[in-house]
Amino acid sequence: MSRKKKEDKPVDEEHRAERKPHIVWYDADGVEIGDDGYPMTPIRRRMHKLFNLMFIWGVIAFVLAVFCTAFAYAQNQNYTMQGFELIVYGGTQINGFEFATLLRIEGLFCLLTALVNIASNFIGFHWMYDKRSPRPIVIALGIIGIGSFIYEVIALWVAHLFDPVSAINIVLVLFILNSMSAVKKERPTLKKAKRVTKVVKK
Repeated sequence: MSRKKKEDKPVDEEHRAERKPHIVWYDADGVEIGDDGYPMTPIRRRMHKLFNLMFIWGVIAFVLAVFCTAFAYAQNQNYTMQGFELIVYGGTQINGFEFATLLRIEGLFCLLTALVNIASNFIGFHWMYDKRSPRPIVIALGIIGIGSFIYEVIALWVAHLFDPVSAINIVLVLFILNSMSAVKKERPTLKKAKRVTKVVKK
């Protein structure tokens, strides 16, 4: 009888029961306490949101990578085989370049953007809350920032095209580096907060 009741239990309820609630602590002044035990000041809250934004942007960049790769095959190109070699020619042209080729390059760049941004999200939170060395996150930001700047220059100089993905990368990196500097300066002035109010968010 007990086995039958378990089988009749809706699947959604079982999954809902397995989910752990998100617990948020506040101090006596009603200020949220971070995972490291320090109060979430406006600067730290902004830093937290920027790291979350990196993850979101990474997911969007991955979707763009898939779109560019798929859309590249809709550019009226011709495919022929010469022995074991696939020859691709023709199709839509833009500024003297095959648009399909530009889309594939953009797709690869978007994929790299996605990987670095998502990784930076986790590395950044480790630096912020676990007091890890800032070197890994600075290296990751340097890779995506400098790489995006070089890619943008090449896109403008060679293909005469503005690349919005690299521009967003550069702006996001600058905002994050600025916020990291502010968080670092504020850190010595903060004291561990005493947990007073517990809020469970589902």
